[in-house]
Amino acid sequence: MKFSILFFLIIAFNLPAKASLVLNPKYDLVGNRYTYWNRFILSSQADFTAKSFRFYTDIFGEYNINAVEDYSWRTVESKGFLQELYLEYSTDSLYLKLGRQAQRWSDSWVLPSLDIWTARKYERLFIDPLAFQLSHSTGATLSITKSHWQLDLVAFKDVAENTLPVLLPQVKDERETLNPGARFKFDLYGLQNSFVVARALKKNLVGYGVNYAFESWVPKFEIGHKENEQVSPQIRRENSGFASVGADIFVDRLMISPQFVVFNDDTDLENNTQGLHYLSLLYTNGAHEIQFMEFTNTFYKDQFYSAKYTITLKRSYSIGVFYQYYDGGIGTLTKFVNDYTNGNLFGLQLNLFTEI
Repeated sequence: MKFSILFFLIIAFNLPAKASLVLNPKYDLVGNRYTYWNRFILSSQADFTAKSFRFYTDIFGEYNINAVEDYSWRTVESKGFLQELYLEYSTDSLYLKLGRQAQRWSDSWVLPSLDIWTARKYERLFIDPLAFQLSHSTGATLSITKSHWQLDLVAFKDVAENTLPVLLPQVKDERETLNPGARFKFDLYGLQNSFVVARALKKNLVGYGVNYAFESWVPKFEIGHKENEQVSPQIRRENSGFASVGADIFVDRLMISPQFVVFNDDTDLENNTQGLHYLSLLYTNGAHEIQFMEFTNTFYKDQFYSAKYTITLKRSYSIGVFYQYYDGGIGTLTKFVNDYTNGNLFGLQLNLFTEI
């Protein structure tokens, strides 16, 4: 329907247009002596623009070759996923989007954070590219951008929810007809400030984030408070909060991203303070890329480690090999993976890049 409207506008006003289609086939072989699986993934992004209008869609489909029991701890069925599909109208300072869209309000990829509109597909773990691990909300957003400030207003009808491996019970949030939010960003002597207020799935969030770009590093700080109005056996506390500090550090071809978070959770009756730390090291040199990741929740003894090497050939395909380790306390997701895989996983990934 949105594409038809855009096509009509192009014909009616004789607007100059351009389009691109990116296809990204992938093949994965992942496992160890206890379990393994083969799978094919086809990812595609279609981008169509005409003057002030843009239509964008991002989808991927997965086909698992092995029998269901070989990978049921992770994902059960071969199917497609709609990541984004939206129609955008923009001017020099105004952006209006309608549809499913990525709307990130945080500088952090670690939860909890100010990123209230993005959910995680936890069954996809860290093996998939980050874009495949996320799901986004559907609705309308309006952004007004000036030289030193930006105002974002949102009204989402369908808010993205987290999903867990299929063998675990899925936690469903209470839905609401309208989920509004606002973010105000402004630059004060180089300090990038961000104030956030939002209501999503009967959760009220108030938060603040700030970062400053030095020549070779960018420190970041976020703080947030959440009030949960849901009526659910999983919700044991009405109020919770978090604070995080991190940085992006650039040393020649090496990017170092440490982050530390302290928080309490509304599912915890005793209001225990949890802590987590995350570290990413990314080294790039021409066609070569090496990445190390570490994640630990100090309260639940959650642990994840990853090392990956990727080489890109002729800018059209890449070959990657990786090793990952999972472990954790009873009831944690990493412990669940450890039980099914013995903790250690090795992988081979082949990627092909084509643009039409």
